[in-house]
Amino acid sequence: MDFRLVLEASDGEYKLKLAASRFCRVRHCPVCQWRRSLMWKAKAYQALPKVKQDYPKYRWLFLTLTVKNCPIYELQKTLDWMNKSFVRLTKLKDFPAIGWIKSVEVTRGKDGNAHPHIHCLLMVAPSYFGLNYLSQERWVELWQKSARLSLFCYS
Repeated sequence: MDFRLVLEASDGEYKLKLAASRFCRVRHCPVCQWRRSLMWKAKAYQALPKVKQDYPKYRWLFLTLTVKNCPIYELQKTLDWMNKSFVRLTKLKDFPAIGWIKSVEVTRGKDGNAHPHIHCLLMVAPSYFGLNYLSQERWVELWQKSARLSLFCYS
């Protein structure tokens, strides 16, 4: 990595700025994933003003979808299943969002197993917070239905 001192116009101080680097781009590399998250964050910040202009009265809802922890060697299969389940969720009649930003996160449990979950920022109509509101229990039912989980194996 190559850093250079660059004069900041805002405060007149010199700061280190990344000038050149060669990142590995490995999917599981923490540094590369952090940089990738910065890129997607910048794209979202760039798109949101246009979305807000086109849908000024729409509201945002934060949703986290999760499943039981899985062994690391089953993580890819579990993530594929969760992503297919999310697609099924978005096709349900009760799904209230007209748009969303979705991110998959995997953390590790104390037992060393993977804890995959999906974070979603859903754009919903203003009427959602009235008669169309979905309770947490209803969201659980919808997720269990789309993930094809029985009430007995996941509680």
